[in-house]
Amino acid sequence: MKNKLLLVIAFLLPAQALPLESIYVGGQLGFVGLTQQAPASTMNALGFGIDVGFRVNPVLDVSLRSGLSSHAGPTTIGLWSNTVSADFMVGHFNDIQLFLGGGPGFYQFAAATTETKFGLHANAIADLVLGENLRLGLGGRFHGIFDPSVATPSYWTMMMRVGFSFNTGP
Repeated sequence: MKNKLLLVIAFLLPAQALPLESIYVGGQLGFVGLTQQAPASTMNALGFGIDVGFRVNPVLDVSLRSGLSSHAGPTTIGLWSNTVSADFMVGHFNDIQLFLGGGPGFYQFAAATTETKFGLHANAIADLVLGENLRLGLGGRFHGIFDPSVATPSYWTMMMRVGFSFNTGP
């Protein structure tokens, strides 16, 4: 709920009031792998998500991400994640930008019941800048969930992403 409220407030404020270089909107699609804490018969899955990001300065992007995946097995697990990430640009080679980052997240696991858990994630992202406003990339993330139960495993993702950035400056 807090993530949604922050997102609404950010879009309602005029761009000049925010110290931002650009706003990023994108989507992602890829592999979601559950860790060994998951039941052995629960399968890994295809996941997808959306990103909304803010380039605060040339080195820092702040991103709000939401992802969804469904893991089949005797007990089907639906996984919905909402994360905030601070992504730091650690390298820029020609048209490729490299980022390392991480942050907090809220994770909902739906099986017989729905549980919301807190966790942290870390990521590495490589983006290919295809034009002034278009990016195509690949990002790997590990999501560590703070719950020792088998019903809520930690997991990792490898997602392809595409997005558009909109400049907010003059």
